[in-house]
Amino acid sequence: MAQMHGTAQRPFDETVQELRRVAGEQGWAFAEGESTPHLLEFKKGLSWFSWGSQLHVDVTPGGPTETGITVTTSETWSLADWGRGKRSAIALLEGVGATRI
Repeated sequence: MAQMHGTAQRPFDETVQELRRVAGEQGWAFAEGESTPHLLEFKKGLSWFSWGSQLHVDVTPGGPTETGITVTTSETWSLADWGRGKRSAIALLEGVGATRI
């Protein structure tokens, strides 16, 4: 499990749309039924090393042109994360142009 924080220099709605677009490009499926306007859930299925991975993305308006992003990763079941969660969180933050804090 990993948790990374960042700030995007764009309005809340634009940030949410960009997070959904970038996550999809990175192979994450949006779990609409498990998401809310401020908490986006993304999933990846079975791989050689994991029974599935999740990204929980908490999006917080910080002003008219700033949005806070917290990405928390988790595995359904795996022997070890081997840093995949941290790399996934960083890739998502960098993909939307967020500054890591």
